[in-house]
Amino acid sequence: MIRKYIVIAFLAIFCLTSVLFMVARAPPGSQYDPWLDYNEDGYIGIDDIFATARSFGTEGDSTKNVSVTNWIDPTIPREIDQYPVPLKWYIYSAPFIVSKNLLPHPSEIGLGPGVYETDILVHNPSGTREVNITKKIVVAFRENEPFQQPYMIGNLTLFPDAAFRIDSKEITEFIPWYGNGTVKGFVCIITTYAYLDVIAFYTVSDLPYNVTSSIESLTITPKPWG
Repeated sequence: MIRKYIVIAFLAIFCLTSVLFMVARAPPGSQYDPWLDYNEDGYIGIDDIFATARSFGTEGDSTKNVSVTNWIDPTIPREIDQYPVPLKWYIYSAPFIVSKNLLPHPSEIGLGPGVYETDILVHNPSGTREVNITKKIVVAFRENEPFQQPYMIGNLTLFPDAAFRIDSKEITEFIPWYGNGTVKGFVCIITTYAYLDVIAFYTVSDLPYNVTSSIESLTITPKPWG
């Protein structure tokens, strides 16, 4: 019997709340409060009121846990007045393969016979925004080889609708132990702009006859970084 009265009382409260909601809407110009939007649909409606009514009488800590991240990498140059804070960083990781000699078969680096070259093109398609960029090289090693830190290869400002390239010569210049061997890895471009055009071109040539046998391209997409 008591449960029956509780159900009737709950239904009565729900109906009364619905009527009040239809009659007493917020006046025009009222400020939307996201803390009151229980289901986070961008609208304070009867579902939010119903969820609150179901929690009527409960108690607890009123502190709302909110984590705010405001981290900025100090190693990357930026114009404080140009970008908002906090910044969101992106990384474009373009794989590269560079060799100077004709590789035997099978090779220790997992490549067929040929001379390999990599050329990476970077374009800023924005018509108004300058983009600050940090470049680094990450060499790929075998699991049993000692790990080496990435090679930082400089910073630059890419002006609106400007482009630059990173070729095999520049890549190998920053790897002191390269010599005349073969190297694989990634050229990483770090920036706050997620709309750069980054395309890598790969060329394979037959050294004895100086004939290019293959040219392929790969579009590099950005990933969140930091």
